[in-house]
Amino acid sequence: MRIVTDHTVVPPRTVLEESSVFDSLSIELRVPPHAWIHRDVLMELAGDSVDAEWLDELGSMVDYARSKGWVDAHGRLRAHVTIAPDEMAAQPGSRTD
Repeated sequence: MRIVTDHTVVPPRTVLEESSVFDSLSIELRVPPHAWIHRDVLMELAGDSVDAEWLDELGSMVDYARSKGWVDAHGRLRAHVTIAPDEMAAQPGSRTD
């Protein structure tokens, strides 16, 4: 069996595929290669790190992104989506197979 969670559609959906296959079980995550985030969200997440120098660096990053076409009509920046490995899976004694 395979559980598929698809985040490339809106709203995301989860389905069970190969429901009659009982000799394996997996979860497949389908994620887009990029996500869009507004600079205001970055500023909010940065919290106390925001100062004049930080704002200058953010402005430079936005200008560069804009020059590459990575800023949309709403002012959101395109960000790469990465999936980090589960740290618990690498712990001794954990079962990953």
